[in-house]
Amino acid sequence: MERKLAEFRARKKAQTEADKPAVREIQSEMKAKTSDDSPAVSPDTTGEFLKPKTCPQSPHKQDQSDLLNTTSGCWLQRLVLTHLTLFKVLLWLVLLGLFSELEFGLPFFVISLFYWLYEGLRSPKARQPGEMSAYSVFNPDCQPILGTLTAEQLEGEMGFMEVCLFELQQGVLSVSASVMASSPAVLMRLVASAYAVAEKAGTIVRKVLQSGELGIVEKTGADDLQTLADRLAQKSICASLLKSFPKVTIIGEEELPDESVEEDLIENGHSSLILQKSCPNQYASLKEEELVVWVDPLDGTKEYTEGLLDHVTVLIGIAYRGTAIAGVINQPFYNYQIGAGASLGRTLWGVLGLGAFGFQLQEVPDGKRIITTTRSHSNKLVTDTVQAMEPHDVIRVGGAGNKIIQLVEGKASAYVFASPGCKKWDTCAPEAILHAVGGKLTDIHGNAFRYDANVKHMNSAGVLATLRDHQYYISRVPQAVLQALPSD
Repeated sequence: MERKLAEFRARKKAQTEADKPAVREIQSEMKAKTSDDSPAVSPDTTGEFLKPKTCPQSPHKQDQSDLLNTTSGCWLQRLVLTHLTLFKVLLWLVLLGLFSELEFGLPFFVISLFYWLYEGLRSPKARQPGEMSAYSVFNPDCQPILGTLTAEQLEGEMGFMEVCLFELQQGVLSVSASVMASSPAVLMRLVASAYAVAEKAGTIVRKVLQSGELGIVEKTGADDLQTLADRLAQKSICASLLKSFPKVTIIGEEELPDESVEEDLIENGHSSLILQKSCPNQYASLKEEELVVWVDPLDGTKEYTEGLLDHVTVLIGIAYRGTAIAGVINQPFYNYQIGAGASLGRTLWGVLGLGAFGFQLQEVPDGKRIITTTRSHSNKLVTDTVQAMEPHDVIRVGGAGNKIIQLVEGKASAYVFASPGCKKWDTCAPEAILHAVGGKLTDIHGNAFRYDANVKHMNSAGVLATLRDHQYYISRVPQAVLQALPSD
């Protein structure tokens, strides 16, 4: 600013110096003319001829002007303005008091406030034509000043903001996508919950046995029993899963009345280890309503009442579009034969395309054919089929879940049950785990089971399951048995 002011003063000085020769020329002409035609004019009066003619001022007015141009005059002006302002304030206070007496004090104050705002915000009077502004004095060429906002800059800033908003939106979308990608799939959450729920059911089964009050009820006969453990375990499983997955279809073995479930039967936990596993791509986008859960709360009930506790399992199978894709098997009394102090129970689980966990996969020695079959539901069809396999050994145990565990742990090479009686809740979870490690479970004809919500529950054409060489065992089924057990 100081530099601009210096330049302005230099220009004014240069203009004054440029005008001096013209003034001297006019003075010479005027001097020559007066020397010829009129009395001589003293040089002291030359300046008067150059001044514009104005009306003569009175002595009093001239004195007043001189007074105002002095330092004391400036102080006089300020004093007058100060007294005038003070007078206005006093007048306003008097009026405020008057209107307050008339109960119009508040309206008067509000009107005064708006007036002050108007006076304070009113623009100063317009400049006269040719009058220079303070800005033009220091910036005659109206160059942009650093820090000011031009129209071009405003347009650029607006464009930049649009780009920033677009990038922000893209960032939010990418973050949302990453969060969704990192969130466990519905199937894995359901399996993780089923794992914890199955362990809860196993605890219930053990507690009922310890109480000694089994509450045994015959459903269709002496070989088809139901205990208090069956009822409580199914209540716990169904209520717990429905609480977390209300849109899932759940089908349980036991027909129980609709009634409230005690809070201590509800399991809200899940397996964190399962949630850390990646869901197979083909199941990553499944929805709750697309899944069907088959529940056998206590597989091997007859063996449970007889004390054959290693036969007992809790089965939770998960199906999608009629195919068993995941399963959980809990053995409540695993290690019970070790004696006091042993850690009871274990849980196996598996998902197609991911694998099976909770056990050590083993196979029977090469060339060995070891058949596992029913111990309490045998008949001629079952016996004929087992013999047709030419087994080296036959193991008769209870529970479909227990028989599949024998297959994956290398204790048997085939599970053969050539008879009606096995249900979908008996085979859904075992089939999923067996298939996850490369095995196969079908009916006696080699046809796959369907696990849709509306299918018949009975596996009318029996069950045949193997870890390897499934086709060999299918080929050994007698023709008479195939005719006696037509496929669904």
